[in-house]
Amino acid sequence: MKDRGTFVIFIVLILLAGVLLVKSFLPTSFLASKPSVSDDKIKLRLSGYGGYLEEEYMKEIKYEFEEMYPHVEVVLEISPTSYEDMQFKTGFIPGYEQHILADFAAKDAPDVFYVPQGRSSLYIDAEALLDLQPFLFEKYGNAMAKETYTINRGSINLGVSSQTDHPYEAFLLIDFINNHYQKTLDSIREKAITKASAFLLPDSGLESKEAFEDAWNAFAVAMNRNDLILWKLPEQVSNYWGFRMPNEPYDYMYIQLTSNSFSNQIKSAIISLEAHYGDNQKVIQNFKTAIEIFIRAVDPTLTSEEVAQIIADLGFDMANFDLLPFHMVGSVYYNGYEYSTEATAIDIELTRKKEFYKIDLWLAYRLRVKKQDMLRMPYRKYPK
Repeated sequence: MKDRGTFVIFIVLILLAGVLLVKSFLPTSFLASKPSVSDDKIKLRLSGYGGYLEEEYMKEIKYEFEEMYPHVEVVLEISPTSYEDMQFKTGFIPGYEQHILADFAAKDAPDVFYVPQGRSSLYIDAEALLDLQPFLFEKYGNAMAKETYTINRGSINLGVSSQTDHPYEAFLLIDFINNHYQKTLDSIREKAITKASAFLLPDSGLESKEAFEDAWNAFAVAMNRNDLILWKLPEQVSNYWGFRMPNEPYDYMYIQLTSNSFSNQIKSAIISLEAHYGDNQKVIQNFKTAIEIFIRAVDPTLTSEEVAQIIADLGFDMANFDLLPFHMVGSVYYNGYEYSTEATAIDIELTRKKEFYKIDLWLAYRLRVKKQDMLRMPYRKYPK
């Protein structure tokens, strides 16, 4: 028995030596061909566009998503894009979309990608996007009457490529992005409401962007219109705030502050309504309220009676609100501010007949306010 045990040990040692000898002659590439644990991860490419803040925001989402789904690795491909490029009237994003279209042509499209505003139908017609409805139904149980090809994240639409090898994981990613975004909005909104509730009003909303935002939010809260609270989003420019209806790709109303090129001093504030929303009563009611908040935010020292007088002098009847006075020329002056309206390139007859659907996209009705210390005689009239 002892000799037999010695023989078995001897044979095992010979076999081990043989294995080591064969391994020493194998090429390194062969030895490395077996995937490691990390190689087993599903890799999802996400292509998008935006500036530095957008890229940093998406990095935060990437890390949190990978913590929740450790079997997935997200590869970000964010194309640097200026705000001006994102405002092309065609919706086409130079650079970014050229890259995306080339990837699709080469059958190497990203798993998830940003779909520029107003261009979803083009990608759907080209069968470049997957219908997300089956995934939404599986996760949330809410069957929709029609297909769903993109999920909104603020002003950005996210879609899953029809060329992806991992459709479910890609859906999980855009669903995670959307939920993360909503939580971010809730947090920002709550902070804005908390700050506004203190009613720490500046003397003028044109002192700075922060002064305007604080004054606006204070009056929005006071008027029980928390839905009109202003907050900043990662992809938004610093002096712009927009409002949009659910599932709409564009802002129906937006506020802009123009500043001096040599300093941060605010030159003027503008509130705009996209003209093709003129027959939407919900939008009009919001816009009417926003005009009052806007005037108060610019000059927080005004009384309610003074605000009403400025609105009346501009030609508006708040009881029977109409967009026609935006066509009036001339200004109203009050307490060191000049108030004027604009309806540039909009046919006054279309406004009068309320045929807003005939008005070109991107045209808007605007109320502009700027500081004016010189005493001037107010005048308002309709153009001839």
